[in-house]
Amino acid sequence: CYERIKRLCKPCNRAKNIKRNATIKYMTKCELCSMDSTHLFIDKDGLVHNYCKHHAPSGSKRINQSRILSGLKTYRILFVLIGLIFLYMLGRYYFLSNYGLDNILNDFMAGFFMFFGAMQLYSLSSTSEVLKKYDPIAQKFSWYAGLYPFVFFFFGLLLHFHKASMIVSILTIPMLGIQTLGIIKVLKNGADIQCACAGTKFSLPLSYVTVVENVIMVLMSIAMIIINLI
Repeated sequence: CYERIKRLCKPCNRAKNIKRNATIKYMTKCELCSMDSTHLFIDKDGLVHNYCKHHAPSGSKRINQSRILSGLKTYRILFVLIGLIFLYMLGRYYFLSNYGLDNILNDFMAGFFMFFGAMQLYSLSSTSEVLKKYDPIAQKFSWYAGLYPFVFFFFGLLLHFHKASMIVSILTIPMLGIQTLGIIKVLKNGADIQCACAGTKFSLPLSYVTVVENVIMVLMSIAMIIINLI
């Protein structure tokens, strides 16, 4: 009788361990993709599996986490890069005596292109492959996907040295404008893919945050053209 009771109690002990493991596995990666996990699934053997919202099977439990904490973790590399851009701008402001609106726009764009371009070059091959999934130009011309990170970084260098700012601004509008249309199309189709804007090492998801980034850069480019023409 004792052995029978002991066997019946095993699932209860296992359930306690599962609950403990679920807490330990909080915010790990999805087992089927590189996204952060949002759901836990316990199989028939009592093993805990982590899935994102797109791959979570029926019967899985949503991880209790705040949207703010989840967003900070998901977009942490984006916050780091933006912080580096503003530090770069602060350094430029310190060394330039006449720092007007044209310098602010130029230096933000220079920092954006250089830092994001450097991240893309760091994971060059995978960045090019991911870019083909949502950039219409990269989908049509495969060589463009391989050249894109180099162009991105080169644009930053040109703006850093205040060279060809008008040409960079003019080329940025169709480059990021067409890409934005492709991103919106992919997001409307409900596709869950990675964003290549900061490379692929940090698993930044493609979302409307990327759309906002591109729109800001396009607007800054238009403003740069107007300032140069005045």
